[in-house]
Amino acid sequence: MTPTEIRERLNILAQRVGPRAEITCHMTVRSIYSEGVSFMVWPDGVGGKGNTVSGGSALEWADAMLNVETKWAQVEEAHNETLIQRMAEKIMQLTFQHGTCTEGALRIDFGQPEIDRFGEAAASRANAVADKGPFSIVKDGPGNSPPEDTEAEAD
Repeated sequence: MTPTEIRERLNILAQRVGPRAEITCHMTVRSIYSEGVSFMVWPDGVGGKGNTVSGGSALEWADAMLNVETKWAQVEEAHNETLIQRMAEKIMQLTFQHGTCTEGALRIDFGQPEIDRFGEAAASRANAVADKGPFSIVKDGPGNSPPEDTEAEAD
């Protein structure tokens, strides 16, 4: 595998993992422990809340890549369930504190891709576990960008 091919595959994996994912590769030679190439996945960044996934070590880049992709596939569902539960708890907290839960408020703790992918499931989970709902996520625009029709109004 070329460095470009490795980077492309790691970018695809990082998109599956989430917006804060960090993936590192490491090559070890002449070590008393092991030799080869390995990858590490930190779903919430280095030092984040998610569990670190180690792809193990292999002598070839392609084998190491397959190892880390396989390891992530083994924990991906559990990771997503944990993320949905954390998001559901945050939706309930924000709703109790502010009367509503907006995407903007959720973006403090979750990336927009996570909200887009898991928000509906998290709101459903919040409604299933708490009786003070209904809980939902209110769309509130594109973050810090001005509304799309601002230029039209200025004309």
